[in-house]
Amino acid sequence: MRCDNHCPRCGEPKETATHSIFECSPALQAWALSSTPSSSQTFPFSSIYTNMDYLFWRKNSIMEPEDDRDPYRWII
Repeated sequence: MRCDNHCPRCGEPKETATHSIFECSPALQAWALSSTPSSSQTFPFSSIYTNMDYLFWRKNSIMEPEDDRDPYRWII
């Protein structure tokens, strides 16, 4: 069975989990509007493992865990 793997939101020829959650233009906009600290050097990366590591552990070294009111679990 053949399936079409292009991204329906931006037209990228190969949609992956990393693309749909972190790299697609609507996803990038959602991350930019969230309170998650990000910059092109720290987040998001092209590796889903690096991005998840940042969200669950490394982000806490940038901001206090008590101040973490970001719904990143819902964004994903």
